Amino acid sequence: MKFINKNEIDDIKGFVEFLKKSKKDFTVSQTGYSLTVDFKGQQFMYIDKITGGKCFASYNMIKRDILNSPVVIDNVPRSTVRYYGVNQFIKNRRQLPDEVLNIDINSAYLTVLFNAGIITQPTYEYVMKSGKNNRLKSVGMLATKRNVLTYKNGEMVNHAVITDSHLRNYFFYCCYEVGEIMNKIAGLLEKKFLFFWVDGIYCTPDTDSKQIVDALTERGFTSKVKHLNACNFKTENDNLYFDYIDTDTLKRKTFCLPFENEENNENIRQFVSILTKEQLTRFNSI
Repeated sequence: MKFINKNEIDDIKGFVEFLKKSKKDFTVSQTGYSLTVDFKGQQFMYIDKITGGKCFASYNMIKRDILNSPVVIDNVPRSTVRYYGVNQFIKNRRQLPDEVLNIDINSAYLTVLFNAGIITQPTYEYVMKSGKNNRLKSVGMLATKRNVLTYKNGEMVNHAVITDSHLRNYFFYCCYEVGEIMNKIAGLLEKKFLFFWVDGIYCTPDTDSKQIVDALTERGFTSKVKHLNACNFKTENDNLYFDYIDTDTLKRKTFCLPFENEENNENIRQFVSILTKEQLTRFNSI
């Protein structure tokens, strides 16, 4: 297999066009992380700078552990997965804090797999050391959908979408478990809870952060605490708008979260589903 870096992207597009014009038989396989051309038994894979070799190595280790694990995850109730939650009292509160306490779970999805005994210690340690982007993408790959385009005599004769429902169950199991933990923490905080988004919870500045950190530690998670300044809240059209200055990047970060109802919950689930089907838009013309 030949790996093609970002600077050679025009080469692989030109290669595909050449095969089409030359009326060759070949296959193009496309995910949100890579594009592979299979021609005469030889594979040419395009990966960008963000998705490197360590990412694929991490994914393959996770996949191997899942396939060998005695822990079987099946029929995850995706309709009950909670990716966010907003305290309804915010709607009627006249004044909201301009300082917010934020507690994030470290490596939430990977830790869920490890705590459940699904992945091994060596795999967990390798993926943890591979860097944040590699870690996030390697777990996200479990939910990947693959578009496979088959060409005969230079003409596309078949388009198939291939998924691995077994691996996808493990990804949504991670989503479900983290959502349940966030919901329980929100219950502990009561009125000090503001909102949570995926693996981060946001609360009033007078919150006892140790209580939350200890609760997460008891569940096998490590976490980090941040004090956010220059925060702004606005409620409009059943949405909560929240922004603050990120102390690491000194840039303003913005959230828009719908107040909870079944329609909004379903919209979020559909949005996350679309994210898992992200395509390389550079190759839309293929």
